[in-house]
Amino acid sequence: MPNKPSTDDSTAESSRYTGSLTHLVNELMTYRTPAALAWLIRQRATLQGEILKLEKEIADFTAVKQDEIQKLKAKLGALDQTFELHDIQIDPEGIPAVRRRNPEDRIPLTHGQFTRLILSCMREAKGEPRSTTEIAAYILERADIFVPPKEMNEFRRKIKRRLGNLMKEKKVRRLHNPKSNDAGVWMLAI
Repeated sequence: MPNKPSTDDSTAESSRYTGSLTHLVNELMTYRTPAALAWLIRQRATLQGEILKLEKEIADFTAVKQDEIQKLKAKLGALDQTFELHDIQIDPEGIPAVRRRNPEDRIPLTHGQFTRLILSCMREAKGEPRSTTEIAAYILERADIFVPPKEMNEFRRKIKRRLGNLMKEKKVRRLHNPKSNDAGVWMLAI
Protein backbone atom coordinates (compact mmCIF):
# COMPACT_ATOMS: atom_id res chain seq x y z
CA MET A 1 0.00 0.00 0.00
CA PRO A 2 1.46 3.39 -0.99
CA ASN A 3 2.43 5.80 1.73
CA LYS A 4 0.05 8.68 2.13
CA PRO A 5 1.57 12.10 2.70
CA SER A 6 1.40 13.13 6.29
CA THR A 7 -1.24 15.66 7.16
CA ASP A 8 0.58 16.55 10.36
CA ASP A 9 0.60 20.39 10.71
CA SER A 10 4.25 20.52 11.80
CA THR A 11 5.40 18.74 8.61
CA ALA A 12 3.29 20.94 6.34
CA GLU A 13 4.53 24.03 8.16
CA SER A 14 8.21 23.16 7.74
CA SER A 15 7.89 22.41 4.01
CA ARG A 16 6.77 25.96 3.11
CA TYR A 17 8.00 28.88 5.19
CA THR A 18 6.44 32.34 4.77
CA GLY A 19 8.00 34.29 7.66
CA SER A 20 10.58 37.07 7.47
CA LEU A 21 14.05 36.41 6.09
CA THR A 22 15.69 37.18 9.43
CA HIS A 23 13.42 34.75 11.25
CA LEU A 24 14.05 32.11 8.56
CA VAL A 25 17.82 32.52 8.79
CA ASN A 26 17.69 32.34 12.60
CA GLU A 27 15.58 29.18 12.44
CA LEU A 28 17.85 27.62 9.83
CA MET A 29 20.92 28.43 11.95
CA THR A 30 19.78 25.78 14.41
CA TYR A 31 20.15 23.23 11.60
CA ARG A 32 22.89 22.75 9.05
CA THR A 33 21.70 24.69 6.00
CA PRO A 34 22.34 22.82 2.75
CA ALA A 35 24.62 24.77 0.40
CA ALA A 36 22.00 24.90 -2.36
CA LEU A 37 19.42 26.38 -0.01
CA ALA A 38 21.91 28.91 1.37
CA TRP A 39 22.75 29.93 -2.21
CA LEU A 40 19.06 30.34 -3.06
CA ILE A 41 18.55 32.50 0.04
CA ARG A 42 21.52 34.71 -0.86
CA GLN A 43 20.33 34.99 -4.49
CA ARG A 44 16.85 36.04 -3.42
CA ALA A 45 18.18 38.53 -0.89
CA THR A 46 20.54 40.00 -3.51
CA LEU A 47 17.81 40.29 -6.14
CA GLN A 48 15.44 41.88 -3.65
CA GLY A 49 18.18 44.36 -2.72
CA GLU A 50 18.72 45.26 -6.39
CA ILE A 51 14.98 45.77 -6.89
CA LEU A 52 14.78 48.07 -3.86
CA LYS A 53 17.80 50.04 -5.08
CA LEU A 54 16.29 50.50 -8.57
CA GLU A 55 12.91 51.47 -7.13
CA LYS A 56 14.65 54.16 -5.03
CA GLU A 57 16.56 55.40 -8.10
CA ILE A 58 13.29 55.64 -10.05
CA ALA A 59 11.64 57.55 -7.20
CA ASP A 60 14.60 59.95 -6.98
CA PHE A 61 14.68 60.40 -10.76
CA THR A 62 10.94 61.03 -10.86
CA ALA A 63 11.21 63.63 -8.10
CA VAL A 64 14.00 65.45 -9.96
CA LYS A 65 12.07 65.40 -13.24
CA GLN A 66 8.89 66.62 -11.52
CA ASP A 67 10.89 69.54 -10.10
CA GLU A 68 12.26 70.33 -13.58
CA ILE A 69 8.74 70.20 -15.05
CA GLN A 70 7.45 72.62 -12.39
CA LYS A 71 10.27 75.09 -13.12
CA LEU A 72 9.63 74.91 -16.87
CA LYS A 73 5.88 75.41 -16.34
CA ALA A 74 6.63 78.49 -14.22
CA LYS A 75 8.81 79.91 -17.04
CA LEU A 76 6.10 79.09 -19.59
CA GLY A 77 3.50 80.88 -17.45
CA ALA A 78 5.73 83.97 -17.26
CA LEU A 79 6.12 83.96 -21.06
CA ASP A 80 2.36 83.61 -21.51
CA GLN A 81 1.81 86.65 -19.28
CA THR A 82 4.34 88.60 -21.33
CA PHE A 83 2.32 87.88 -24.49
CA GLU A 84 -0.69 89.56 -22.84
CA LEU A 85 1.32 92.79 -22.47
CA HIS A 86 2.05 93.05 -26.19
CA ASP A 87 -0.09 95.19 -28.53
CA ILE A 88 -0.62 92.30 -30.94
CA GLN A 89 -2.62 89.66 -29.12
CA ILE A 90 -1.40 86.09 -29.61
CA ASP A 91 -2.96 83.00 -28.10
CA PRO A 92 0.03 81.19 -26.55
CA GLU A 93 -1.91 77.91 -26.54
CA GLY A 94 -1.90 78.02 -30.36
CA ILE A 95 1.89 77.93 -30.56
CA PRO A 96 2.97 74.33 -31.28
CA ALA A 97 5.62 72.73 -29.08
CA VAL A 98 9.08 72.10 -30.50
CA ARG A 99 11.19 69.20 -29.30
CA ARG A 100 14.89 69.81 -28.95
CA ARG A 101 17.20 67.20 -30.35
CA ASN A 102 19.39 65.32 -27.95
CA PRO A 103 23.05 66.22 -28.73
CA GLU A 104 23.99 62.58 -28.10
CA ASP A 105 21.85 61.58 -31.12
CA ARG A 106 24.11 63.54 -33.45
CA ILE A 107 26.53 61.75 -35.70
CA PRO A 108 30.04 62.82 -34.65
CA LEU A 109 30.94 64.42 -37.97
CA THR A 110 31.90 67.99 -38.78
CA HIS A 111 29.57 70.25 -40.75
CA GLY A 112 29.33 69.00 -44.34
CA GLN A 113 31.41 65.87 -43.72
CA PHE A 114 28.34 63.62 -43.90
CA THR A 115 27.47 64.91 -47.39
CA ARG A 116 31.11 64.77 -48.54
CA LEU A 117 31.35 61.14 -47.44
CA ILE A 118 28.14 60.22 -49.28
CA LEU A 119 29.34 61.88 -52.48
CA SER A 120 32.82 60.37 -52.08
CA CYS A 121 31.26 56.90 -51.85
CA MET A 122 29.26 57.56 -55.01
CA ARG A 123 32.35 58.85 -56.88
CA GLU A 124 34.40 55.80 -55.91
CA ALA A 125 31.62 53.63 -57.34
CA LYS A 126 32.57 55.00 -60.81
CA GLY A 127 29.05 55.05 -62.16
CA GLU A 128 27.88 51.89 -60.40
CA PRO A 129 24.80 52.18 -58.16
CA ARG A 130 25.22 52.00 -54.38
CA SER A 131 22.66 50.91 -51.81
CA THR A 132 21.90 52.88 -48.68
CA THR A 133 23.48 50.05 -46.65
CA GLU A 134 26.70 50.19 -48.71
CA ILE A 135 26.85 53.96 -48.24
CA ALA A 136 26.33 53.51 -44.48
CA ALA A 137 29.16 50.98 -44.29
CA TYR A 138 31.42 53.33 -46.28
CA ILE A 139 30.70 56.26 -43.93
CA LEU A 140 31.28 54.16 -40.81
CA GLU A 141 34.60 52.89 -42.15
CA ARG A 142 35.93 56.19 -43.52
CA ALA A 143 34.84 58.33 -40.58
CA ASP A 144 35.94 55.64 -38.12
CA ILE A 145 32.74 55.96 -36.08
CA PHE A 146 30.72 53.31 -34.29
CA VAL A 147 26.94 53.13 -34.39
CA PRO A 148 25.38 50.55 -32.04
CA PRO A 149 23.35 47.90 -33.88
CA LYS A 150 20.08 49.06 -32.29
CA GLU A 151 20.68 52.57 -33.75
CA MET A 152 21.72 51.41 -37.22
CA ASN A 153 18.23 51.80 -38.70
CA GLU A 154 18.10 55.43 -37.53
CA PHE A 155 21.58 56.00 -39.01
CA ARG A 156 20.39 54.58 -42.36
CA ARG A 157 17.29 56.83 -42.19
CA LYS A 158 19.56 59.87 -41.77
CA ILE A 159 21.50 58.79 -44.86
CA LYS A 160 18.24 58.32 -46.79
CA ARG A 161 17.04 61.81 -45.81
CA ARG A 162 20.34 63.34 -46.91
CA LEU A 163 20.25 61.37 -50.16
CA GLY A 164 16.70 62.65 -50.73
CA ASN A 165 17.94 66.22 -50.32
CA LEU A 166 20.87 65.54 -52.66
CA MET A 167 18.38 64.17 -55.18
CA LYS A 168 16.36 67.41 -54.97
CA GLU A 169 19.63 69.27 -55.57
CA LYS A 170 20.11 67.00 -58.63
CA LYS A 171 23.39 65.59 -57.34
CA VAL A 172 22.24 61.98 -57.06
CA ARG A 173 19.56 59.85 -58.72
CA ARG A 174 17.21 57.39 -57.07
CA LEU A 175 17.10 54.04 -58.89
CA HIS A 176 14.50 52.35 -56.70
CA ASN A 177 10.77 52.86 -56.30
CA PRO A 178 10.33 55.08 -53.22
CA LYS A 179 6.96 53.48 -52.46
CA SER A 180 8.33 49.94 -52.47
CA ASN A 181 9.95 48.13 -49.61
CA ASP A 182 13.07 47.49 -51.68
CA ALA A 183 16.50 48.63 -50.54
CA GLY A 184 17.41 52.15 -51.60
CA VAL A 185 19.75 52.24 -54.60
CA TRP A 186 21.44 55.48 -55.66
CA MET A 187 24.01 56.82 -58.12
CA LEU A 188 25.57 60.15 -59.03
CA ALA A 189 23.42 62.29 -61.30
CA ILE A 190 26.39 63.57 -63.31
